[in-house]
Amino acid sequence: MTVNINGPQHIFDNLLKQLARQCDEDSKRWFPRTADNLFYMVACMAGEAGETINEVKKIERGSTSYTNDQRTRILNELTDTMVYLLNVFAILNADPLWWYQQVRLKNEARFGDPTVARRAIPIKDNPQA
Repeated sequence: MTVNINGPQHIFDNLLKQLARQCDEDSKRWFPRTADNLFYMVACMAGEAGETINEVKKIERGSTSYTNDQRTRILNELTDTMVYLLNVFAILNADPLWWYQQVRLKNEARFGDPTVARRAIPIKDNPQA
């Protein structure tokens, strides 16, 4: 499935920016000493990703089954990872959707249709860069 995410003020763009702002605001209220610490947020994101891997590992090695409870644990850890990821985007004052589009186009050129990369917006044209 291809989603057209180009165009002015697209809902996905607004949603990701809003989520990043909300995560940043929450972090500043809940953890004011570390909310703007890039290293701390990246380390926390890596920790949550590790917790996600640990939950999936339990299924892979046979310690547990893929049940609704296990699925919920995985989704909780993924959401924690996403919160820290969005905090990192906020700290870097970067638009998650814009960067997703750039990396996706590079991957399309590398692994899919190389002509797609011609539509990439150069990084220098990104107002945040």
